Amino acid sequence: MLELHQYPLPTPDDLFTVLNGGRLFSKLDFADAYLQVEVEDDSKELLTVNTHRGLYRYNRLPFGVKSAPGIFQQIMDTMIAGLSGAVAYLDDVLVVGRTVEEHNRNLDAVLNRIMDFGFKIRREKCQFGLEEVKYLGFIVDKHGRRPDPDKIAAIQRMPPPHDMQSLRSFLGLLSYYGAFVRLMRDLRAPLDSLLRKETAFVWSPLCQASFDKAKRTLQSNLLLTHFDPAVDIVVAADASNNGLGGVISHRFPDRTEKPIARASRSLLPAEKNYSQIEKEALALVFAVRKFHRMLHGRRFTLLTDHQPLLAIFGTKKGIPLYTANRLQRWATTLLGYDFGLEYRSTSNFGNADALSRLIATQPRGEEDVVIASVDGEIQRVLVDAVQSLPVTSRMIREETAKDPWLQKVIRCLSRGWPKVRAPRLEPFYNRRQSLSITDGCLLFADRVVVPERLQGTVTTQLHSDHPGIVRMKALARSVVYWPGLDRQIEDIVRGCAACAAVAKLPAKVPSCPWPAADRCWSRVHVDYAGPFEGRYFFILVNAFSKWPEVFVTEKITASATISFLSRVIAQFGAPETIVSDNGTQFTAAEFKSFCAENGIQHVLIPPGHPQSNGQAERFVDTLKRSLRKRRGEGPLASLVQRFLLHYRSSPNARFGYSKSPAEVFLGRPLRTAISQIHPTREAQRANHSARLMPTGAARSRAFQPGESVYLLSNQEARKWLEGDVVARRGEVIYDIRVGERICRQHINQLRRRPYAEDSRLGGASSTQNKDSSARTRETQPSPRGITRSLGSKKSAKANRFSTKTKVSGLSTERSLPSHPALASTGLGLCSRVKASLCLKPDAKPVFRPKRPVPYAAIAAVDAELDRLENLGVISKVSHSNWAAPIVVVKKANGSFRICADFSTGLNSMLELHQYPLPTPDDLFTVLNGGRLFSKLDFADAYLQVEVEDDSKELLTVNTHRGLYRYNRLPFGVKSAPGIFQQIMDTMIAGLSGAVAYLDDVLVVGRTVEEHNRNLDKPQNRIMDFGFKIRREKCQFGLEEVKYLG
Repeated sequence: MLELHQYPLPTPDDLFTVLNGGRLFSKLDFADAYLQVEVEDDSKELLTVNTHRGLYRYNRLPFGVKSAPGIFQQIMDTMIAGLSGAVAYLDDVLVVGRTVEEHNRNLDAVLNRIMDFGFKIRREKCQFGLEEVKYLGFIVDKHGRRPDPDKIAAIQRMPPPHDMQSLRSFLGLLSYYGAFVRLMRDLRAPLDSLLRKETAFVWSPLCQASFDKAKRTLQSNLLLTHFDPAVDIVVAADASNNGLGGVISHRFPDRTEKPIARASRSLLPAEKNYSQIEKEALALVFAVRKFHRMLHGRRFTLLTDHQPLLAIFGTKKGIPLYTANRLQRWATTLLGYDFGLEYRSTSNFGNADALSRLIATQPRGEEDVVIASVDGEIQRVLVDAVQSLPVTSRMIREETAKDPWLQKVIRCLSRGWPKVRAPRLEPFYNRRQSLSITDGCLLFADRVVVPERLQGTVTTQLHSDHPGIVRMKALARSVVYWPGLDRQIEDIVRGCAACAAVAKLPAKVPSCPWPAADRCWSRVHVDYAGPFEGRYFFILVNAFSKWPEVFVTEKITASATISFLSRVIAQFGAPETIVSDNGTQFTAAEFKSFCAENGIQHVLIPPGHPQSNGQAERFVDTLKRSLRKRRGEGPLASLVQRFLLHYRSSPNARFGYSKSPAEVFLGRPLRTAISQIHPTREAQRANHSARLMPTGAARSRAFQPGESVYLLSNQEARKWLEGDVVARRGEVIYDIRVGERICRQHINQLRRRPYAEDSRLGGASSTQNKDSSARTRETQPSPRGITRSLGSKKSAKANRFSTKTKVSGLSTERSLPSHPALASTGLGLCSRVKASLCLKPDAKPVFRPKRPVPYAAIAAVDAELDRLENLGVISKVSHSNWAAPIVVVKKANGSFRICADFSTGLNSMLELHQYPLPTPDDLFTVLNGGRLFSKLDFADAYLQVEVEDDSKELLTVNTHRGLYRYNRLPFGVKSAPGIFQQIMDTMIAGLSGAVAYLDDVLVVGRTVEEHNRNLDKPQNRIMDFGFKIRREKCQFGLEEVKYLG
């Protein structure tokens, strides 16, 4: 009926890592440990016992209560928290020291804590200042730990198992010391086989031999060294046909290696079908995940005796593109670790090799779940690939089993490739690192290797829609592979009658242009265009000058053509050559006679190839598009004449846009409305001289937008008014903002206004500087504006910051008073609202176990938990129906932060807070006209929002130190962004020039004064709401900022 006290008991690995370097040991034993803990009054009735003398009620915590171990362990951990060289497992406290002085100091601190807590120890069972002690079934000394001989003796006295239960008991004892085992080579395989459901329990001679050898092995000299974070780490991993083995060792400066721990497990039936390279890679992933706590967050070396893995896991150029899918995914898993990969020959690889042959039957750990998920993905790859084929995976599996060559490939993948190979195996050998076996099918990366008997069926299906060679190859390469696939596809497509009947034209030969015309009227190109509005156009283009002639006609006969050409010849004479297509008007006898009479050579282009008359064709296209654009603007004849004038007078690409057709053909430019805009050379020269003429002192002055000026008032008082330059409208004209008005002023009506020495950003009084002009000359402004943000350096005065800022073209050294919102430290607390989390109607509590914390990160994680607890962000609790694990994330700077992983349960049970987040467009529209920008950064933004009491249990996290409950809104909660955005929008509502995207607040202003005014208001609101900002990450008064990417 009791809920379990959910405080975690430490594992042996958690405890023994503290013993590193210890040479002297003391062990403290508590007298009736649990009975020294009093029970709350409302719990005493639960502890009533019925005896022959009646009922008795426990006032102290008795042994046998389900929640007692967790309660007592939590008390012990609290008692020794912060003490060096001390560990506790329930009532067994061990104290260590490197020297006598250190040991005595550590022991004294522990004894004082015991007295402070009111505990008493049983002195006669304590041990003090020994060089070795027994602890948790191990012998611990300065060299490391080894199995307790008394425990081993108990194993030696065990009779052979007679049923399943006694066998599991023996294997459980063997597993407890599995980290010490070295050369056990397939020892447990006969014993493990008896655990299978389909196997009857029969104790065979092979089982007896395995049983005896296991007991003899445990009698040998077994030793593991203490884990030391300061010593280099080497992880060796190997795979056999039956299992995986891994050893983590310390590599000392003299290059010797001593093991810290060992691990092994059996291969699953599916894993036994892996290729050898996949088994070796699986061993590396298994070992790294198994020893995650000692490896994550630090550099280590991986050892393998399989040299091909160096090209996959050890390359600095990334994962090879055509690596098998399973290997690619495992390589991705290892990307989260910092390691180097080394090759060691098999003869020098005994430790891991032996472990891979010791088959350990044990529950699948987290690392096995990761590996299993990869296998699931590979299975899905096979299913996806086969779905698009006219065959099934069962057909491929059956035919693969019958294909002798594919069976040889599978055997080579499992047993290794021979040095001398048949030619048919070479294509597979060259791709061996990309081959894998899944469900009896051979895969090349994501592609299924199709057996020979099914290849015809597959290619027929691939060509069912008659794709071309390139498209069919692309389709085939996405799903299938076999040697010679590309050649088969080419033969199929080229031999397909249906494809040949509708094939494209052959590749065009390079075009052969007409010889360049070397003079006007040597060759002209003619053609007819239309109909267009019921009319046709006779087109003539001079090949040399590009001079066109266009005649509008309703007839396209030979006689009409002769009439148009006669009018052209009357104006410019007869051309030497005419080029035309094969229209009847050009092939008529009448037209041939006309050409002969005028001494014109007539050239006809090939039928069906209008590109040969490209000069006329291109002009026809230009004419038609121009007339369509001008449709309805006047009579057709008038539109044609306007087009001809424009075309003839426009610079042409033929002459590099330096001359027009008219200039080349007539020797002069045409006078048009456009040409009259340009001044004559004399006027141009005079105008140029006038623009170079100096205009006095005003020419030596200039103002920049945003600069502060005095402007001469045109009112009767004739006084100088203060203003700010808004824009420059010419050489001597400026737009000036005066109050809310914009005035246009000549530069002679302006003078520079000294910039205030104490002008504020964020709200403070300003005083005027004496001489800004001199300061401007002394300090040249940075071309990029502000050189660093406000708040980056402290000034000599309290609560003031110094920054060098360029505003309005001035670079000034100014001291800006700190706003109170910036000056305060610590974590803020929003006083206006609390966050409430809403569960879905069918939500059920989800409690997740704690995740192991890497040893390299324990100190940082403990410090962060202490910081959050001291700030009131989290509180210790002993029980919760909800719990999420924490995840340790390594930052770019090498430090660690902790995150609650609510994705594993809570988020799926929460209703989404349906407040919309703003889009970038929503935000950037507010920035219109802004010239100065400030960005405010909140410190641990979400953690400044308190959570309603009835929501706090949902935010419980499970850590290595027990359960903690968030009192503030943590990151990672599904509804947190919407909640926080709603608070931010409420906070800045009604403020000008301020936007917020979650905890990023941006303030803008058109002028210094407006910017300061806009900045002061959000900071006041921040204070009113109880928030605090991170001063060192804020930026003030910049001309450009980074925001939302």
